[in-house]
Amino acid sequence: MQYIDSHAFVWSNDNLSYPITKDFTDLPAGKIEFSPPELLLRNGRPSSVDKFVLIQAPQYHSDNTYIIEQVTRFPEIFKAVVYVDPSSPKIQEEMTNFSRLGINAFRIITSTNLKPQFYKDYGYDLMFSEAEKNNHIISVLAYPDGFIQLKNISEVYPNLPVVIENIGNIFEEKNNFQKSLYDLCELSSSGNVFLKLSGFHGYSNNKLGLDELILTIEKLYSAFSPNRLMWGSDYPFQVLHETYEDSLSIIKNDCTFLSAEQKQQILSITARDLFFPY
Repeated sequence: MQYIDSHAFVWSNDNLSYPITKDFTDLPAGKIEFSPPELLLRNGRPSSVDKFVLIQAPQYHSDNTYIIEQVTRFPEIFKAVVYVDPSSPKIQEEMTNFSRLGINAFRIITSTNLKPQFYKDYGYDLMFSEAEKNNHIISVLAYPDGFIQLKNISEVYPNLPVVIENIGNIFEEKNNFQKSLYDLCELSSSGNVFLKLSGFHGYSNNKLGLDELILTIEKLYSAFSPNRLMWGSDYPFQVLHETYEDSLSIIKNDCTFLSAEQKQQILSITARDLFFPY
């Protein structure tokens, strides 16, 4: 049985060839400074992961050179989620050019304390419209206080798959975790919203036990169904304190409420149908 990792990062230590954006803050101490695709493959293949969705590393901002090179090197193994600047006057042209390269997914990065009308004020309406028109995917690094805005814009573009990364970062909500979980489940009422069960290392940072994580996944399973859930490792951050297999094992071994078919859906089929459609 082979699996697909829907959420992994790669980047280079060659800052001359692949310069880091001037606005990027260096990774905190203890973070991995070098994440080439070969190391990702070395971690994933022993766990029967044979395909990966690469996420544009934030330190490169809208310069997608490195990630495109890796997809070109390994076209059967990698798909890319690229980042385009929503304020760019040429955003439609840029998205079309990426589409010609076989790129079908674009990333949005939000933050906590999201401003009102964030998606409208920052030009995302055009990005969503263009993506829906061309059968693309929008992948969102979202946080709980932005769920309502995300739900609203997702409903404006009902034929556009919108993927929420890292379980909506609800594990960062130490004091409002249950409310954040409830609000995330409410997003499932929009049938075009998908959820990545990725970033499991975040639950340990919030001092949640494994049992509570499993209960959380079960609630998300009930809300979204396996057809709109997909597993992701959040490599290389996953392997800072745990192993790559530890992340996969949570779905494969610990979620005993899932059938074998449902596990396969979450570990492979959902991501395959979205990111590897042909």
